[in-house]
Amino acid sequence: MVLKNLLKNEAYTRKVLPFLKDEYFSAEDDRILFATIKNFILKYNAQPTKDSLLIEIDSIKNLTEDTVKKIQNNLDQIQK
Repeated sequence: MVLKNLLKNEAYTRKVLPFLKDEYFSAEDDRILFATIKNFILKYNAQPTKDSLLIEIDSIKNLTEDTVKKIQNNLDQIQK
């Protein structure tokens, strides 16, 4: 729910992002997705699209194929 709102609701994102930390997410794929979202927002000052997140995820070198698939599935669920 938090990740979905970070991508879909800019007002929510601006209010809660400064208070969220990677360690609040228990699953590795959720932590990676959150960190990618946060880094994108801090770098570009805009909410990322699914495609831009997938590009960022693909550029992370030490991820297993399984983790990348889980992240892609999470993004698909968020988009629905």
